[in-house]
Amino acid sequence: MGGVVFAIPFLAYGINILHSFFDLGSSFYDAGWSAYLIHDGDWQLHDPPCVAEGISWFNFHISPLFVATSALGYLTPLTRIQFYAAFIGVSHALPAVAMFWLLVSGYQMRRPIACLVASLLALLFSFDGLALAIARFPHFTMFIVGAGMMFLVALGLKRTGIALCFFILCLSVREDAGLHLFAMLFLLSVLEWQSGTPWSEQKPAVLFATAALLYSGGAFAVQHALSSDYSLLASEYLGRPLFANVSAASIARRLVGWVLYRGYVILPALCALGWAVARRNPYIIIGYAAFVPWAILHLVAAKDMVGVLPSYYAFPFMFASFWPLIGLFVQRRHRGEVRPIFEPVCGFALLTAASFTTSQYLHNPTHIDLPRGFWSAPSLSRQGATQHALERLAGDRRLGTVLVDQSILALVPELYRAGAVLSWGAHEDPDSIIYFAGGFESRLAKETAAEAGLEQIYAVSGTQLRVASYRSINGVDGLMPLPSPD
Repeated sequence: MGGVVFAIPFLAYGINILHSFFDLGSSFYDAGWSAYLIHDGDWQLHDPPCVAEGISWFNFHISPLFVATSALGYLTPLTRIQFYAAFIGVSHALPAVAMFWLLVSGYQMRRPIACLVASLLALLFSFDGLALAIARFPHFTMFIVGAGMMFLVALGLKRTGIALCFFILCLSVREDAGLHLFAMLFLLSVLEWQSGTPWSEQKPAVLFATAALLYSGGAFAVQHALSSDYSLLASEYLGRPLFANVSAASIARRLVGWVLYRGYVILPALCALGWAVARRNPYIIIGYAAFVPWAILHLVAAKDMVGVLPSYYAFPFMFASFWPLIGLFVQRRHRGEVRPIFEPVCGFALLTAASFTTSQYLHNPTHIDLPRGFWSAPSLSRQGATQHALERLAGDRRLGTVLVDQSILALVPELYRAGAVLSWGAHEDPDSIIYFAGGFESRLAKETAAEAGLEQIYAVSGTQLRVASYRSINGVDGLMPLPSPD
């Protein structure tokens, strides 16, 4: 059953990545950029040339995991996008595996019917409202959630070796990962200390919490040293001057927006709070309490895009909604209590159900169509034809001066520089524009082509690629003229 729990989200989210890149047209930020780093990074994780002339990713984030995944990428027969799809699939599957493991091994749901219920709950959680919001703007931070949840379950089950492995994997994703683990473990340790739990029981959590804090502190120091004058923390969160644009009105506006449009975070949090108050049990609410600082940081963030808490920016709250199962399990074990599992299981199911609160204003810049994307895998022939065509077109001088949309850049960021990207600034009149038919920047591409007089429109057989040009380029292999812009 565990294999099924892993396979379903792995395949669904992996297929969604392939569908978004080859059928819909993905974005360079952040999917194409991440795919490049995760599969093609070197020891210094140099970015593709379209990002600040290829400076090191370590100027932005400390992600040693990408060095390891890139080494693995060289050893596998998968293409860059296929490898990235597998990475995202694993990232979304690990939370389901962690939850299934906790229910079966921790809550002893081993009998056939109970095991079936555990697997269904685990799968439901892997497709909860927040996971679906993140899938509409895929991001590598989901691996923090997956590895972090596996660490927490292993720690709760006293599987220290496994916990250490996933602890290291979690921290290696990004410099802030240690802070998230520290926040939860610190509050747990405080409650355990107040309840008189023996030090021998508290010690593993305290040691891991300390290590997580020290690692993140060191990683932030390294990042500051490498990034010279540039800082994502300053530009996106703190602002320059510090909190210059923050006001009571802006905070209130963002809070109202969260309530109206981020129900997949707010409603489960309110349910968990009500549950904790009704039972007078702070173990239930530790997860959400741990991420109050994260929420405040976004409320006062310099960038409005960050402040509205879209898609992956809310990823720590997946830990929070999962936490009641962990907290209640640890509490029961340390106190030697034998209670029915009805309350924690049903309470968790309620939180998960509450996360499906929908909104018409979900962050979905590339128009990913869920749930259709979960089963709409592009054929291998389409994937191959798209990749080969883009490699040919990038080196063909007959196209003249070329602009590309982000969906093209996401597939081959190593072949273009920032000046060639359609939506990244002012350009001189191009000779050709390469874009995705129906992609999220296709309208901009068509309007730019019309203004520049690029009246010849071509398609690449078996793909969604389109080329607009000012002259006939019938000699370019694979291009078919179209009667009018599509």
